Amino acid sequence: MCFDLFKNPVKAIDNAKKKKTMGKTIGIMIASAIVFGLSVVILLANMGIMTSIVGIGAFIGVLLLTIVFALLFGLIIQIAAVTLGGKGTYYEGLTAITYALWPISVGFIIAVIVAMIPYATVISAIIFAVLFAMGLSILYRAIKELFKTDMITAFVAVSIVILALFVGVYMTLGFGAIGNFMPLMTQIV
Repeated sequence: MCFDLFKNPVKAIDNAKKKKTMGKTIGIMIASAIVFGLSVVILLANMGIMTSIVGIGAFIGVLLLTIVFALLFGLIIQIAAVTLGGKGTYYEGLTAITYALWPISVGFIIAVIVAMIPYATVISAIIFAVLFAMGLSILYRAIKELFKTDMITAFVAVSIVILALFVGVYMTLGFGAIGNFMPLMTQIV
């Protein structure tokens, strides 16, 4: 199921385009979330700050965060790609981000495991860089194929998604800072 993305990502994207199986997309999303969760647990254990409560909390937190991230960014990709002239639904947006997350999650867990080997940090970084590049390439290709658009439009759609992420984080941090300083301002006045 998920290994098609490693063997032949173009064929996996074409199959998703033809068959439109939301169950497979959700399955890959959950598999990616589980792998990310396990990666964080292994990382915490390697750092020596692992207890059962911390491990369970970290696993569940990362699992839910990954699922929410995929669901939200599937929607943002769909909005951006369709607005830019593509043709597609939420399925296409969710499939694009989910298929991209799978090699990134696998790269992260392999990198975390390899980093536990003394003096293997460079190898760990190379493995993650290669699989991250694969995931990003799958994202661009999936947007291009699933939304029936060109590569420039796919590039612009991903740029919009990244910009939306930064603006969202910036606004959240900005509003948080304003909320923290409001009680101070009322005391001064």
